[in-house]
Amino acid sequence: MKRPLFFLLSFVIFGCTSTSETSEASTAALDLAAESCCDLSVAPASANAQLTDDPFLSNGKSWRVRLEREEPIKMREFFSIDVWVEPADQLGVPAEDVTLRVDARMPHHRHGMLAPCELSQVGPGHWRCSNMRLHMVGYWEFHVDIDDAGLVERAQTSIELE
Repeated sequence: MKRPLFFLLSFVIFGCTSTSETSEASTAALDLAAESCCDLSVAPASANAQLTDDPFLSNGKSWRVRLEREEPIKMREFFSIDVWVEPADQLGVPAEDVTLRVDARMPHHRHGMLAPCELSQVGPGHWRCSNMRLHMVGYWEFHVDIDDAGLVERAQTSIELE
């Protein structure tokens, strides 16, 4: 007898909200989560991290990538990085006839930077990615997608912005 009463009571308590009320509550919760996620005042302004200058391979092991930046990356400040790409089997030979896409993402938060960066080729196998900005502390991944005539391989490295 207690079980049917429990279900009836559950229906009365939880089933009385309309779909629009539930949707509005869900939307408000998402808006609040987005605001707290991207609130630039939450983390200390002194947060920074140093990029490694060690080269790393793309996921298909065709490309060797190196990111270069002498100064630490500081939270909320715009910065640039130099990206060097070479075929993994031809060390010291710059990549030719490839295009790049560069991004920084926070996989645990399911978002990236607030605005896309600007990428320009400086020379053979050398690109500069500017107007990057990491807006919050935590684990960030740098993704370098190398497009070689439609075959795309991703190389990635990470930093912890503290």
